Amino acid sequence: MSENTARLAGYLDKQQPGLYQALSDYAGKVTAEADRTGIPRRTLELLNYRASQINGCAFLPGSPSPPRHRLWGD
Repeated sequence: MSENTARLAGYLDKQQPGLYQALSDYAGKVTAEADRTGIPRRTLELLNYRASQINGCAFLPGSPSPPRHRLWGD
């Protein structure tokens, strides 16, 4: 993995701007639907937090190591 690839590995918005925009749009639709159906924002944020834990987000306290990924050569 090149130094540039390693530096940008966590920046989906820079590497794949179209994909990042699609994911952002989808997240907005999920939030709007949750609002429409009466799911509290706090509950939605807890679901997002738990999904990040399951996915091994390195930025969350107490999370396991991020999963190894074939694209990053691990």
